[in-house]
Amino acid sequence: MHLLRRIAAHPAAPYVFAALMQLLFVGYVKDDAYIEYRYATNAAHGHGLVFNVGDAPVEGFTSFLWTVLLVVPAWLHVPLLGFGKLVGAAALFGCVAMVAALVRARGGDATAQQLARWLAATNASLVVWAQSGMEPVQTALVVIACAYCLQLRRHWAAMLLAAAAATLRPECHVVLFAAAAVVVWRRAPLPAIVAIVLVGAVHAWRWHYFGGLVPNTALVKGGRLVLHAGLRLLGELMVTCLAGVCIVLTFVEAARKRDGVSLLSAGAALVFMVYLVRVGRDEMFLVRLFLPVWPLTLALAAPWLARRWRGRAADVSRILLATGVIVSGLVFIGTRVHTIGYWALGERSHVPLAKMMRAHATPGDMVIFQDLGQTPWAAMDLRFVDPLGLVDSTIGKIRWRDRASPFLRMPTQRGQAEIRDHLFDLKPKLIAFVAYVDDPYVDDFKRQLASAHTDKEREMVFAPFLIRNPYYVDLYDDARFTSGFRFVDFIRRKDTYWFVLFERA
Repeated sequence: MHLLRRIAAHPAAPYVFAALMQLLFVGYVKDDAYIEYRYATNAAHGHGLVFNVGDAPVEGFTSFLWTVLLVVPAWLHVPLLGFGKLVGAAALFGCVAMVAALVRARGGDATAQQLARWLAATNASLVVWAQSGMEPVQTALVVIACAYCLQLRRHWAAMLLAAAAATLRPECHVVLFAAAAVVVWRRAPLPAIVAIVLVGAVHAWRWHYFGGLVPNTALVKGGRLVLHAGLRLLGELMVTCLAGVCIVLTFVEAARKRDGVSLLSAGAALVFMVYLVRVGRDEMFLVRLFLPVWPLTLALAAPWLARRWRGRAADVSRILLATGVIVSGLVFIGTRVHTIGYWALGERSHVPLAKMMRAHATPGDMVIFQDLGQTPWAAMDLRFVDPLGLVDSTIGKIRWRDRASPFLRMPTQRGQAEIRDHLFDLKPKLIAFVAYVDDPYVDDFKRQLASAHTDKEREMVFAPFLIRNPYYVDLYDDARFTSGFRFVDFIRRKDTYWFVLFERA
């Protein structure tokens, strides 16, 4: 036990643990990362910041700055997935270091600093998303570094970092304006003005290039407020890695000290919680949308979890609470271990699907497919559109008009008909459906599929599940599909997740 305490107290121990976790999750990847990679690669090849070469620009990604930065390694022919994973791991180590640095800058002792390192190194959201190939942990590092610079009154560095955060994730504009309020309050308005002007220039360029200020992804996923779903997501945040403990202690720190950094942290955490309620539901796990401000709550909570409280019973409670946050993080890491094979899973399913598509199409042909990730990345010469409308502004506007959300509310019947009309107007050569097979039906489904001998019989086995997929807005039942497209083949991703390809007859 004494040896374990000595190891846990060593400043390098949290970094070693974080490194081991990165090695464990190196096989994980989020499919959406390939959307940013496709945009960046097309830009690097001189086609512009577009998903489909030759199509009008549509902002089908959420992180503008990260996608633009990816153009450089894409131009240098650096493998983008490996690059994203290395940068994500470096950002995780940076978060571990910066939470301790912020605790130290705010007067925390060595025990509080070490606890802050462990809180970051065992936070499941930080650990897993660092290997996703996307930008959430990089954003978190920029935000915590901004707070650290504010604490040291390095206003220029703080505001430039705040500007970077706002261009990494749209919701981080709250960090930009909160940091600007702090530096103006400190009578240093020039850095705030410059940062806001820089972000404004980025938005002016986006408006000129994409034709709007709101990313198309926000139109698709904006939907409407569903309060019970939002409160459920907020409750999920409070339980995940016991984030509720650190959030409450962040508010306590802000109420007690009322300095610029604690008020910024508490305000940002509050706004992000409201944002979660507004979103209502997110397909991405471990409350990924709160991740940019998570390290702030860890840094402000660590001194409270590390200091001695009055009375032996209170001190024991403090130790149990700090241990509980760390252990909870470890438990949630364990719940995501099954994702470490996602990259290999994609190589066995998405990539063969892309090869099948290329065998049945010619460069420039249009494909309708729900999953705009690894498959389009492996078939760069084909054009893709998804029925959700992530990379299609027409569908995005229809969904926004109908206050629809892929996870909470379907478009109206009129909206669904308009989406189908638009999809067929694009004259797709291929349509790839996703068939979700419920667990209770898997064995029976596989038996029926094994006994089917003709293409028509195989299609009929899949038909009930194609009809039930709401994301395709009844495309399978449309007369233009039934008369104009024929079954090609299927690919198994998992027993409950299949791809079914059709081509124009």
